Amino acid sequence: MRKVPRVIRTRFCTRLYAVAAASAALLALGLPPAASAQVPADPHVVKISHCVVGKPRPFSHRATGTSIAYTNTGPTVLHGVTFQVDYRTPDGLLTRTFEDAGIFAPNEPVRHHFAAYTDVEYSGPKPVSCIVTAVR
Repeated sequence: MRKVPRVIRTRFCTRLYAVAAASAALLALGLPPAASAQVPADPHVVKISHCVVGKPRPFSHRATGTSIAYTNTGPTVLHGVTFQVDYRTPDGLLTRTFEDAGIFAPNEPVRHHFAAYTDVEYSGPKPVSCIVTAVR
């Protein structure tokens, strides 16, 4: 059996302790987790105050889109909000999912009009449901 010189063992241990101490120091600083470990934002931070399907233009039976007013009640800026709107037409229940992209600051009201349901027959202003399914 070959004997390892004491100097090499000591340098290895010193290096190992230095790496461990540096790792502990970085953890103590509270660095943010890696991007792959980030938890998606909670969709419940977006509160919808208004969600209606637009009335048809004169001499038309088709809806003119969907208007949604909402507020980001969370503590951080959002960059995208995904909505799911269910709307009952004479042909049945339709579900559409669409995203509003932008910069949405906390506690700032947002009111946007979307082209969702411009291709269906108008059945009144109230959708069956209007919810937020995801935020980023």
